[in-house]
Amino acid sequence: MTTEISVNSEENSALVHEFVITDNLRKVVTRSLDEISASKTLLQRLYAAATYVILSEVCADIYALRREMSRRKLRIVSEEAAQGTLIVRYTVRNSAGIDEEKTELQREELRREIGLRLARRMKAMEMRVSKAEKENATQP
Repeated sequence: MTTEISVNSEENSALVHEFVITDNLRKVVTRSLDEISASKTLLQRLYAAATYVILSEVCADIYALRREMSRRKLRIVSEEAAQGTLIVRYTVRNSAGIDEEKTELQREELRREIGLRLARRMKAMEMRVSKAEKENATQP
């Protein structure tokens, strides 16, 4: 027996926004990883490893978001760009049938949010490395 999940349209729209932003972050990080892997710089392996860690975390977030969307019976149908806006259409399955809804993200908002999230992840990685360095320095 399944229970009907009571979630309002704003919460669904917020979840779809979160998914779209995170998925676009994944695309940016994947593109960066490809560029780093193709380069022949001295620190290429270090950069690639750090980028891969960030990519793994982003993919884990996407997996969790997909699971939540599945639980809420949400499915993205299409994404289309129009005059600086990304229009995302998605369906919601409920007891009355399937409803189609849409949400919009401004390209500038999307770019800004991707930059902020990437900066946050890099700062968190920096903190983990710093903590590991301190722990290693105190060991005999």
